[in-house]
Amino acid sequence: MKKILPIALVLGGAAIALIVGVGIKMTNTRSDAEIILDTIHEERALDTRQADDAAVLTATILPTPESCIGLSTRFVFRICDGEPSAGNLWPDWTSVTAPEERTCILGAFHQTNAHAHRIQGSRYDMAEPDNERVSAFVSDLCAAVLWADHMRWGDDKPLGELMDAYYADRAESMIAPKHSY
Repeated sequence: MKKILPIALVLGGAAIALIVGVGIKMTNTRSDAEIILDTIHEERALDTRQADDAAVLTATILPTPESCIGLSTRFVFRICDGEPSAGNLWPDWTSVTAPEERTCILGAFHQTNAHAHRIQGSRYDMAEPDNERVSAFVSDLCAAVLWADHMRWGDDKPLGELMDAYYADRAESMIAPKHSY
């Protein structure tokens, strides 16, 4: 009996330690439901941050690109004067522009698209755009004459004024800032 009692006490203590260890592990382990809830909360927080960032970006009025400073609106209206009838393709806009004017238009085009893609939460690929995409952008730029102060269609004014009107109108719209060409 003298030998059985110490063995029984050691085995009992080991059993109690094992039960306590398993209990601690089970109470500290997160259930599947807790993991799913935490993931949902993290995704909602990320969505909220992205929506807040998109709201700030949406209201941002883009600046006139440096490459457009010093140019006039004349060449933009000249491109828009070639707008085809519905269903027809635009004429090649590069044939009626000088190199610095092409640089300006492409710079503004890429700036506008990059901004729209940041709002959408996607990456913008600055590949060489086709004629129709750039022409659609220039057409919208010409339409901004409606919001430009002291400017009418065909005026020879600083291009920055027309671009400022375009970007201001775009920032006030609920849909336009997300639109890319």
